[in-house]
Amino acid sequence: MEIGILGVATAGLRAQQSRIDYVGQNLANADTTAYRALRPELVDVPANSGTTAGLSQNQTTSLDRVVELAGLTQLDAPGPIVPTSSPLDVALPANVYLAVQLPNGQTGYTRNGNLQVDSQGRLQVDGNLLASTVQIQPGQTSPTLDAQGRVLTIGPRGSQTIGTLPLVRIANPDQLQPLGQGIYLTTTDSGPAQPTTLSGGTDSLTLDSLEGSNVQIAQEFGNLIRAQRAYQVGTQMIRTWDDLASDTVQELKHS
Repeated sequence: MEIGILGVATAGLRAQQSRIDYVGQNLANADTTAYRALRPELVDVPANSGTTAGLSQNQTTSLDRVVELAGLTQLDAPGPIVPTSSPLDVALPANVYLAVQLPNGQTGYTRNGNLQVDSQGRLQVDGNLLASTVQIQPGQTSPTLDAQGRVLTIGPRGSQTIGTLPLVRIANPDQLQPLGQGIYLTTTDSGPAQPTTLSGGTDSLTLDSLEGSNVQIAQEFGNLIRAQRAYQVGTQMIRTWDDLASDTVQELKHS
């Protein structure tokens, strides 16, 4: 069934508002550690599940389809490496994530390498414990990391390795489900997380550093301008429809 210009314009406004909202979210996280910019995916879909009378299922009219938000894509381009001079800060190589234990028992994944030690000697990221058994014991001090992800401390017998970071690789990280605070869940499209070791060279941790946000401010403002222009077109369509409807009512009154 044809929904008319008002339905098409209204759906378009909702879709463009989503684009504007995510541009705002990306810009707000331009300085957030390891933040991945999000892109809303808009698709052309039938306005309803029925078909227009007299047309086959493979045929459509110009006003029986609308644009909708189909989902989000996470841009997996790496952010800049920012030195911090903190021995528990690491920037991860491409497609490598840290596994963390979420409060609900699920395992999440993050690119945020800003590690802290809790009161029990366990490593955590933003309050989420690493999904590992690494724990600094009494008498062990000065925890550090090496480029392969090993956790080192100074103990009574000198420097010793007490474990490794829970590193994983994900085949399609742009399809991860974002939870906020730099935490993601795997999806069917992203594929499962696979435990991994680092091979060295470019496949190593960058120590005493963090990965910055991959938001490109100039690109985001370009996206904002395009979304605003499309939104303006939608509002003009609605005004035009309203003017035509008002003219029709006036003509009917005087006929």
